[in-house]
Amino acid sequence: MAKSKLCYCGSGKLFDDCCVQIHQGLRVAATPEELMRSRYTAYAINNLSYIPQSSLFMAE
Repeated sequence: MAKSKLCYCGSGKLFDDCCVQIHQGLRVAATPEELMRSRYTAYAINNLSYIPQSSLFMAE
């Protein structure tokens, strides 16, 4: 996904300013909704390794 496009999560933010930061571990999701949005975006861009990683993070 081109980082200059809107994020798939529906936040209205650019991808570079939204879920990519969570996917890369630069920040954590602040709310359960943001976590689910980041997981949806990971699925949409075929970043499937993020999905189980985000589940493990929440279990800690």
